[in-house]
Amino acid sequence: MNQITQAISFARDNFFYLFALCIPVLVLEGALATIITPLGNVTQVEDIQDFMELNAALVGLLSLALILVSITFIGALVSGYESINLSVNRTTFDLYSAGFRKFFILLGANILFVLAIMLGFIMLVLPAFYLMGRLSLFPSLIMFENEGVTKSLGRSWEMTDEYGGKLFGITLFFWGGTLITSLIVGALIPESTLQIFILLVIEYAIIIPWMYVYYSLYKSLSN
Repeated sequence: MNQITQAISFARDNFFYLFALCIPVLVLEGALATIITPLGNVTQVEDIQDFMELNAALVGLLSLALILVSITFIGALVSGYESINLSVNRTTFDLYSAGFRKFFILLGANILFVLAIMLGFIMLVLPAFYLMGRLSLFPSLIMFENEGVTKSLGRSWEMTDEYGGKLFGITLFFWGGTLITSLIVGALIPESTLQIFILLVIEYAIIIPWMYVYYSLYKSLSN
């Protein structure tokens, strides 16, 4: 649990700098969720068709923007960790620019990563957390060593060979924390735009230390 404590301390000490990176993707995700939330109460096919006719263009535009920004965010976040550790002052724009330059490689690796996680969930759920922990060094390998799509995932798997059990526990801890806090907020606050954005703030506040665990492991293994 020492890695979790260190990650939380790092996130606390640098929270505002790192959370600024989360704002673009958080806003887009919240806007898209707000627009499509009414579909949850729709039961008639005709109503769904009417909704899509009215909102298809906006939903499509926001979805494309969210894919672009969320993938870029992956690279920006690990670059933010690196900037702090090297005491280099880089703006949010600089960090997103660094992530954007590796967009297609990050996108390809992320697609394979998600497919592996989905396979893990099909295999009785728990293997998903093991795979998530073992493969999550890929953003650092792409951003700092210019690895390709499959090479970054393959090297992440190789580098974490001795740490599978520990990474499984850490990944399960953060995922469980996200789930529990989301359930509490969902029970206390009625479904609304406010609830959506509170849940997103909590989600990204947890993502900051969560992803730092993988970054710090990468740094310790690559030195």
